[in-house]
Amino acid sequence: MDIKDMLGNDLYEQVKSKLGDKEFYINDGSFIPRSRLNEVSDKLKATESKIGSYEDKLKGVEKLASENEEFKVQYTELDNKYKADIVKFNQDIENVTKKSSLKEAIVKNGGKHTDLLLGQVDLNSLTIQDDKVVGITDIITNLKTTYGDLFVETTNTSSNNDTNKQKDKQSDDNDDTDWGSIAKNFIK
Repeated sequence: MDIKDMLGNDLYEQVKSKLGDKEFYINDGSFIPRSRLNEVSDKLKATESKIGSYEDKLKGVEKLASENEEFKVQYTELDNKYKADIVKFNQDIENVTKKSSLKEAIVKNGGKHTDLLLGQVDLNSLTIQDDKVVGITDIITNLKTTYGDLFVETTNTSSNNDTNKQKDKQSDDNDDTDWGSIAKNFIK
């Protein structure tokens, strides 16, 4: 269902006319946080530039390798390094995805010290299937069991704030202490 179906044609046209050239979207949970996108994008750019330089080197070596046995060895070494860097790049992308998803889940579940809790998790126990990290709920459950004091109970803050304000007001009303005379005793 798109926004036009949700709003109806008349309301959709009114909103569209007020927005002008700007577009609007329904957040269905598929948007990626900007910091996570930047982190992965920076690593991708760095790796792509590495790959580009290796490909250029490989092309140059490939020409010479056919004529010289020494260059064939160098070509094989560069080719192996290129393939290893591609594997490492893919692992880095997976680890960043796993780490950020796990960190987000820890925060949503009331984790106080996310970096400390992340250090207790073996990221290899998580898998990525269909662009989703699988196994996070089991890890969160284990972390809550093992490190329960590093998690806070998440509650509805609006009702708790009202209750806390009432308790504070009651405790203020019941305070019969003469703080002025106590302060004067300390000044003497």
